[in-house]
Amino acid sequence: MAEVEVGKRLELLEIADSPSARKTPKGLGEFLSSCERQARLSRQERLRIVEQAMVLMEMNYVHLPMKRSIHAIDPIQQLKLLRFQLAEGALDLETTIGFHRRMLSIFGSTRDLHTLYLLPKPYRDCTAYLPFLIEQCYERGAQRFIVTRTATSGDPATAPDDGDGARFEPGVEVLGWNGVPIARAIEINGESQAGSNPHARFARGLDNLTIRPLNSSLPPDEHWVDILYRAKNGVFASHREYWLVHKASDADDSSTPNSRKRTALDLKRTRILEVKKTLYPRDDTATLGSIKDVLYALKKTVNGQTLGYIRLFNFEVGDTSKFVKSFINLITKDGFPQDGLILDVRGNPGGNIRAA
Repeated sequence: MAEVEVGKRLELLEIADSPSARKTPKGLGEFLSSCERQARLSRQERLRIVEQAMVLMEMNYVHLPMKRSIHAIDPIQQLKLLRFQLAEGALDLETTIGFHRRMLSIFGSTRDLHTLYLLPKPYRDCTAYLPFLIEQCYERGAQRFIVTRTATSGDPATAPDDGDGARFEPGVEVLGWNGVPIARAIEINGESQAGSNPHARFARGLDNLTIRPLNSSLPPDEHWVDILYRAKNGVFASHREYWLVHKASDADDSSTPNSRKRTALDLKRTRILEVKKTLYPRDDTATLGSIKDVLYALKKTVNGQTLGYIRLFNFEVGDTSKFVKSFINLITKDGFPQDGLILDVRGNPGGNIRAA
């Protein structure tokens, strides 16, 4: 048994050092290596960034006293320590991504959605992702995490695994993430996310589990993920996926035309929605109606009752009066169920599933 364990560990080490082990040339490891070469920061450039961050925190961040009190943090002292280490040359320069990681950690300690440290190019335009989505649901009071979508366009789709007919596909239940129970893995991911209470951080950790915008998030530490899951036929199996990198297109940048007019925009959530829209295009043939980039409506049957289901993605609308009129026209049109309405606003500020 010991020889098998050593062999498996040796195999993982060989995979980490082997370029041919990655399934795609757009792997995370290759991307980070190229970024380190292209976006290196000198000591003086790092000092200027830290000093500007101190000006922001000390002179402009009005919520700092409250954040210090409720989260027991001191971002200014952390910045002063980092400035001292850089100015005195007390430490050899760490990697550029290591510096960004420290800055992200300092800003992230405020748990503030709108006070962010944003990375420059090439990180700014890119998102690390795994080609599947995991969502939470409850069945008879038990919490479950289900794969709901897999990428089908542009990138290699998830492939079936060998063994007892198990397939990694939409509908399978995820049980483990790199050997960690899935709920705990989401909690760990949520600790690096904004959110002023554990429930908010858990929601952010789940939303950010397989899509990580690199303009405002730490790159994943691991280059691949091993998922333990229960297949649809009841078989327990494992599946490995490598982190890939998606570069935002001009269309992605212009998909939220009103974003520059808003001061309370959740930039990370907006980027996640843009990537989801690109990787997991929706089949519009079954919709009762939609408003581009904002919502769509379906007909669903729940416990024998036909209900109207509206998935709301975004509160970013240019003309609120026009939006309200369009919404009213949608829910009163012929064919829209009038017995009940489910409004699904997962991932929006304060949002969850509401029924009326």
